[in-house]
Amino acid sequence: MPIQPLSTCGHQARQTRLRSPRFQWLTLACVMFILSVASELAWSQENREVELHAFDGSAVVKGDLIEIADGAYVLQTALGALRIGLDEAECKGAPCPRLDRFDADFAIRATDDETASLINGLLFAYADYLGADHLMTDGQDGDRAFEILDNQSGEQLVAVDLPRSKAADKDHSADELSLVVSQGPTRNAEGQNRLLLALDGAALITHPDGPIDVLNRRAVADLFACTEETPQSDRTAQPKLFVPNLNSESFQTFKATVLDPFELTLCDSVQELASEEEVVAAVARNIDSVGVVGLNQPHNVKSLAIAECGIPHQPSFLNVKAGEYPLVRRILMEAPSLKRSSGAVQRFIEFTQSEAGQERLQALGWVGLNLEAEKSNATEYRTARLEAATKLVQQTQPLYQFMEATAGAMRLSTTFRFDSGNDDMSSQGSLDQRAQRDLSRLVGYLQGNKLSEAELLVFGFADSSGAYDANLALSRQRAQSVADQLATFGVPITAVDGFGEELPIACNEDPAGRAKNRRVEVWMRQSASRT
Repeated sequence: MPIQPLSTCGHQARQTRLRSPRFQWLTLACVMFILSVASELAWSQENREVELHAFDGSAVVKGDLIEIADGAYVLQTALGALRIGLDEAECKGAPCPRLDRFDADFAIRATDDETASLINGLLFAYADYLGADHLMTDGQDGDRAFEILDNQSGEQLVAVDLPRSKAADKDHSADELSLVVSQGPTRNAEGQNRLLLALDGAALITHPDGPIDVLNRRAVADLFACTEETPQSDRTAQPKLFVPNLNSESFQTFKATVLDPFELTLCDSVQELASEEEVVAAVARNIDSVGVVGLNQPHNVKSLAIAECGIPHQPSFLNVKAGEYPLVRRILMEAPSLKRSSGAVQRFIEFTQSEAGQERLQALGWVGLNLEAEKSNATEYRTARLEAATKLVQQTQPLYQFMEATAGAMRLSTTFRFDSGNDDMSSQGSLDQRAQRDLSRLVGYLQGNKLSEAELLVFGFADSSGAYDANLALSRQRAQSVADQLATFGVPITAVDGFGEELPIACNEDPAGRAKNRRVEVWMRQSASRT
């Protein structure tokens, strides 16, 4: 956190404050200049003492707050008047803006520490997006305030109240709060007042030469909870198990999606390591090991597929975004009424759903919702999924038709899903919140990547409830309704078809699996020219 005097020697303060890892005192010449001009500064005789705590924890500066101007605090200190960047320090003291004196445009409450970190990152990104400065201050009872300020005049542009996550002694009702960010269920949970904000996934890795390639979720749970009955003589043959810090996002996702559904806990023999990097290193050294990490796959280990009803799903960003990979948490943003929310709330929401906002979320370590296309190295995975699906089919003809239709095409990460018995998407209003935005994301993806000449293929699917022929017709109806919606955005569609209940991606034995199978996929084949 750089500290600059009120002089020309501090001209570059705002350019360097984001890059400096710690406080750096100026040269003796600058200090002497500070002392020479300090007596000329006019400032109030009232108590203006504050403490500025560096966000990186490197230092604390005490002084009297003169003003907040040009993206910085101006403090009178023993060294004279110092200028400290707003985004380098937290202001503590009576003169700092406090929540009891703070007229917020809206409020955001996080339900846990992880989503609180996500909100902070998004707010910093939002200020950068607006080309403005920002100020984070403490209030009463652990609450915080975030202000976005004009970087020239210091005028407040947006003020956000951040009530603390676990306010046991303070009731923050839904009517008082503009937005609530929480971790939601693994299935689709968007609604009129709820938006999908981001995703988070966990992956299992093993040694490149390890004997395991695929595990189902129950087997993973039993493995890490040590519930399998193993003779004492065979204990040495059990895989070595590694997890990162138990407070890490990756482990919390693993716990929420693997252990908690079966009401199991981690057994004592599992080794907790300080970081994911240490987990990767440990797995790379042990051929009989399994570890838990995030979705970024290291090159020196092997990722395990997670199977549902024998259908393997690789831990890829595309499979997470498409709603197919099982070990995923959904981060949801909810408001009492998105339609009636204030203009300030609506503008912030639009930022979170925009390409810039989603890129920022991905930079923060979450999985954003921006579209991506299947990588060429996914061919082997696709073949394995099709082979698994052949064991579940009633008729093979739709399967071969699908394989022929997708030859040379890439799967896009957007997937439209349907509630049971609600398949009328003939009007835009019948699309849910994410589907509405995915239409826009798809158009933006095509335009941004100059793919206006690409061939788009829209394919529908159904669950296994009801008659086979009825499901086949239903899947085609779903595909056509999505194609019609895309056409309203000026997107030409090359092929539209449905494959009924064939090619499931999840189990049809439970409601969550059936909801995954009621879907429309979008594929793309690049074409050199189209007429």
